[in-house]
Amino acid sequence: MFRASDLERADEYTRKRLRVLFEAWIPRALEAEFAFVMCGDCGFVTFVPRPNEGELREKYRILAEQGDPGYNAAADDEGEDRRARALFRALAPFAGGSRTRILDYGGGNGRLLLPFARRGCDCCVVDYNDSPLPGIRRLASVLDEVPEGARFDLIVCSHVLEHLGDPASMLCRLGRHLQEGGFAYFEVPVEIWKGPPRMSEPVTHINFFTESTLRILLERCGFVARRSGTSRHPDLRRRMAVAHVVAQRNGASDSTDTGAGVEETRRLMSPSWAARLRRAFWYPDLIPGAVWRRMTR
Repeated sequence: MFRASDLERADEYTRKRLRVLFEAWIPRALEAEFAFVMCGDCGFVTFVPRPNEGELREKYRILAEQGDPGYNAAADDEGEDRRARALFRALAPFAGGSRTRILDYGGGNGRLLLPFARRGCDCCVVDYNDSPLPGIRRLASVLDEVPEGARFDLIVCSHVLEHLGDPASMLCRLGRHLQEGGFAYFEVPVEIWKGPPRMSEPVTHINFFTESTLRILLERCGFVARRSGTSRHPDLRRRMAVAHVVAQRNGASDSTDTGAGVEETRRLMSPSWAARLRRAFWYPDLIPGAVWRRMTR
């Protein structure tokens, strides 16, 4: 349950997002309640009522007016540089060489691509942020502004899909910009643990993935996974689990095995004691915070 009166006690980051909720999405409401739902077919998790595309655009407009980029920018440069180095080590085998063209979709100022840029790669970002770092070229603010014929050897989409109202549509369009034989890297937080994610506000993340549900989504959008895993976030201070997939284009598939997605989501919901001990050591314990309902497509 979220209440308009919470704005007075919330920190600045949360307060800005609760303003979006109570001033734009449900104006004049005094409280709001959301229920988490799981797709009984694939295990994907979201919540209802779910914001539409217009409401999400309004969110970014309001946040921009407040000087907010629309994501948590609290991470310091040292932590982001550590994350960039880890990404480079993971993707160097797929980067090809100094002439590699790389696109970071939703990449902010392009910091994640700096290790690639230093090695001569042509590095571009698509983001609302209009102040790219030296060595990074801002190609557009949104994907629809990217020239239709633009192709990239490597596409990075890190911590973006959890924010989107229609991630499948975006993935299908993004895939058209992948060079034949090229690779795409996707990373999302894994926030399902012993129940629904505990949200301080319902505006930032609206999709909740596991490694399996991320793979299922990618395969249905024309990608084939070449490598995937779940691991700690490279910035250990954040104590976050992330799922990541390296994929290539392969054409859409209607025969994806979705059973693994449901199984993994349920396993995360009811972890064994051994899993609880591992999680306690590596990741934060996310406390259940909402009612569950099941839905099918």
